[in-house]
Amino acid sequence: MVPRSMMVRTKDCAHSMVARDRATNGTIRIALEHYLDHHQVQRTEKHPPSIVQFAHYISRKLARQKPHYFSEPPAIHGNFTCSFNGRPFQNLISPVHDLSQIDYNDEPFDWVTPLEPLPEEKRAEYPWRWPWTFRWLWDEWPTYVKQYEALMSEKRRLRALSSFHLPGTHSLSSHRPTSADTP
Repeated sequence: MVPRSMMVRTKDCAHSMVARDRATNGTIRIALEHYLDHHQVQRTEKHPPSIVQFAHYISRKLARQKPHYFSEPPAIHGNFTCSFNGRPFQNLISPVHDLSQIDYNDEPFDWVTPLEPLPEEKRAEYPWRWPWTFRWLWDEWPTYVKQYEALMSEKRRLRALSSFHLPGTHSLSSHRPTSADTP
Protein backbone atom coordinates (compact mmCIF):
# COMPACT_ATOMS: atom_id res chain seq x y z
CA MET A 1 0.00 0.00 0.00
CA VAL A 2 1.37 3.38 -0.98
CA PRO A 3 1.22 5.90 1.87
CA ARG A 4 -1.09 8.84 1.21
CA SER A 5 0.59 12.18 1.03
CA MET A 6 -0.35 14.76 3.60
CA MET A 7 -0.60 18.49 3.18
CA VAL A 8 1.53 20.17 5.80
CA ARG A 9 -0.32 23.10 7.32
CA THR A 10 1.99 23.72 10.26
CA LYS A 11 5.53 22.53 10.85
CA ASP A 12 7.14 23.48 14.15
CA CYS A 13 10.75 22.43 14.66
CA ALA A 14 13.46 22.46 17.30
CA HIS A 15 17.10 21.68 16.74
CA SER A 16 20.52 21.11 18.21
CA MET A 17 23.76 20.38 16.39
CA VAL A 18 27.18 19.21 17.57
CA ALA A 19 30.58 18.86 15.93
CA ARG A 20 32.51 15.78 17.07
CA ASP A 21 36.27 15.45 16.68
CA ARG A 22 36.92 12.10 15.01
CA ALA A 23 40.22 11.57 16.86
CA THR A 24 39.31 12.55 20.44
CA ASN A 25 35.48 12.29 20.34
CA GLY A 26 35.36 15.77 21.91
CA THR A 27 32.25 17.74 20.96
CA ILE A 28 31.26 21.35 20.68
CA ARG A 29 27.75 22.69 20.27
CA ILE A 30 26.94 24.50 17.03
CA ALA A 31 24.39 27.30 17.17
CA LEU A 32 22.79 27.84 13.78
CA GLU A 33 21.93 31.38 14.89
CA HIS A 34 25.65 32.28 14.90
CA TYR A 35 25.99 31.49 11.20
CA LEU A 36 22.52 32.11 9.75
CA ASP A 37 19.93 34.84 10.11
CA HIS A 38 16.47 34.17 11.56
CA HIS A 39 14.79 33.36 8.24
CA GLN A 40 17.59 31.04 7.17
CA VAL A 41 17.38 29.17 10.48
CA GLN A 42 13.61 28.80 10.06
CA ARG A 43 14.09 27.38 6.57
CA THR A 44 17.08 25.18 7.36
CA GLU A 45 15.68 23.45 10.43
CA LYS A 46 12.59 22.31 8.48
CA HIS A 47 14.30 21.16 5.28
CA PRO A 48 16.58 18.07 5.44
CA PRO A 49 18.72 18.86 2.35
CA SER A 50 19.39 22.34 3.77
CA ILE A 51 20.46 20.77 7.07
CA VAL A 52 22.99 18.57 5.27
CA GLN A 53 24.22 21.46 3.15
CA PHE A 54 24.80 23.51 6.32
CA ALA A 55 26.57 20.52 7.94
CA HIS A 56 29.00 20.34 4.98
CA TYR A 57 29.66 24.08 5.25
CA ILE A 58 30.22 24.10 9.01
CA SER A 59 32.45 21.02 8.91
CA ARG A 60 34.79 22.66 6.38
CA LYS A 61 34.70 25.98 8.26
CA LEU A 62 35.59 24.40 11.62
CA ALA A 63 38.49 22.45 10.07
CA ARG A 64 39.99 25.70 8.67
CA GLN A 65 39.29 27.82 11.76
CA LYS A 66 42.17 29.18 13.84
CA PRO A 67 43.02 28.12 16.50
CA HIS A 68 42.61 24.54 15.30
CA TYR A 69 40.10 22.73 17.49
CA PHE A 70 39.92 19.87 15.02
CA SER A 71 42.77 18.14 13.22
CA GLU A 72 40.47 17.16 10.35
CA PRO A 73 36.91 18.10 9.37
CA PRO A 74 34.70 17.09 12.31
CA ALA A 75 31.68 14.81 12.19
CA ILE A 76 28.45 16.79 12.42
CA HIS A 77 25.44 15.30 14.17
CA GLY A 78 22.08 16.94 14.55
CA ASN A 79 18.92 16.44 16.53
CA PHE A 80 16.13 18.04 14.51
CA THR A 81 12.63 17.32 15.76
CA CYS A 82 9.47 18.56 14.10
CA SER A 83 5.76 18.57 14.78
CA PHE A 84 3.65 18.29 11.64
CA ASN A 85 0.07 19.59 11.83
CA GLY A 86 0.00 19.47 15.62
CA ARG A 87 1.33 15.92 15.94
CA PRO A 88 3.81 15.07 18.68
CA PHE A 89 7.43 16.01 17.94
CA GLN A 90 9.35 13.36 15.96
CA ASN A 91 12.89 13.17 14.62
CA LEU A 92 13.19 14.72 11.17
CA ILE A 93 16.62 13.25 10.49
CA SER A 94 18.54 10.42 12.11
CA PRO A 95 20.79 11.74 14.91
CA VAL A 96 23.31 8.88 14.43
CA HIS A 97 24.29 9.78 10.85
CA ASP A 98 27.32 11.99 10.25
CA LEU A 99 25.68 14.79 8.26
CA SER A 100 29.00 16.01 6.85
CA GLN A 101 29.50 12.67 5.03
CA ILE A 102 26.05 12.52 3.42
CA ASP A 103 25.56 13.40 -0.23
CA TYR A 104 22.08 14.92 -0.15
CA ASN A 105 21.56 14.35 -3.87
CA ASP A 106 21.79 10.55 -3.64
CA GLU A 107 18.58 8.66 -3.06
CA PRO A 108 17.31 6.91 -1.00
CA PHE A 109 17.37 9.37 1.85
CA ASP A 110 17.92 6.81 4.60
CA TRP A 111 19.08 9.59 6.92
CA VAL A 112 15.58 11.16 6.87
CA THR A 113 13.29 9.40 9.32
CA PRO A 114 9.76 8.52 8.18
CA LEU A 115 6.77 9.90 10.05
CA GLU A 116 5.21 7.60 12.57
CA PRO A 117 1.61 6.82 11.60
CA LEU A 118 -1.09 8.72 13.42
CA PRO A 119 -3.32 6.44 15.53
CA GLU A 120 -6.99 6.38 14.50
CA GLU A 121 -8.19 7.79 17.84
CA LYS A 122 -5.89 10.81 17.38
CA ARG A 123 -6.86 11.16 13.71
CA ALA A 124 -10.52 11.62 14.71
CA GLU A 125 -9.56 14.60 16.93
CA TYR A 126 -7.94 16.59 14.12
CA PRO A 127 -9.92 19.41 12.47
CA TRP A 128 -9.14 18.58 8.85
CA ARG A 129 -11.68 15.80 8.48
CA TRP A 130 -13.34 17.46 5.46
CA PRO A 131 -13.37 15.85 2.03
CA TRP A 132 -10.26 16.51 -0.04
CA THR A 133 -12.28 17.97 -2.88
CA PHE A 134 -13.89 21.38 -2.84
CA ARG A 135 -17.28 19.86 -3.60
CA TRP A 136 -18.46 20.90 -0.12
CA LEU A 137 -17.89 24.53 -1.13
CA TRP A 138 -19.98 24.28 -4.30
CA ASP A 139 -22.73 22.30 -2.55
CA GLU A 140 -23.09 25.06 0.04
CA TRP A 141 -22.73 27.95 -2.42
CA PRO A 142 -26.45 28.31 -3.33
CA THR A 143 -27.27 28.64 0.37
CA TYR A 144 -24.71 31.42 0.77
CA VAL A 145 -26.01 33.24 -2.31
CA LYS A 146 -29.58 33.13 -0.98
CA GLN A 147 -28.44 34.41 2.41
CA TYR A 148 -26.48 37.22 0.76
CA GLU A 149 -29.43 38.22 -1.46
CA ALA A 150 -31.79 38.25 1.55
CA LEU A 151 -29.33 40.39 3.51
CA MET A 152 -28.94 42.86 0.65
CA SER A 153 -32.69 43.14 0.07
CA GLU A 154 -33.16 43.80 3.81
CA LYS A 155 -30.50 46.53 3.65
CA ARG A 156 -32.20 48.09 0.63
CA ARG A 157 -35.57 47.97 2.42
CA LEU A 158 -34.12 49.62 5.54
CA ARG A 159 -32.37 52.26 3.44
CA ALA A 160 -35.65 53.03 1.65
CA LEU A 161 -37.49 53.28 4.98
CA SER A 162 -34.88 55.60 6.45
CA SER A 163 -35.11 57.97 3.48
CA PHE A 164 -38.90 57.97 3.48
CA HIS A 165 -40.63 60.93 5.12
CA LEU A 166 -44.19 62.19 5.19
CA PRO A 167 -45.13 65.28 3.15
CA GLY A 168 -44.60 68.40 5.20
CA THR A 169 -41.82 66.75 7.26
CA HIS A 170 -38.19 66.38 6.51
CA SER A 171 -35.41 64.11 7.57
CA LEU A 172 -32.70 65.70 9.67
CA SER A 173 -29.89 64.53 7.46
CA SER A 174 -31.29 66.17 4.32
CA HIS A 175 -32.59 69.35 5.99
CA ARG A 176 -30.87 72.60 5.12
CA PRO A 177 -31.90 75.67 7.07
CA THR A 178 -33.67 78.29 5.00
CA SER A 179 -34.80 81.84 5.72
CA ALA A 180 -38.28 80.49 6.49
CA ASP A 181 -36.84 78.43 9.38
CA THR A 182 -35.48 81.47 11.21
CA PRO A 183 -37.95 83.55 13.32
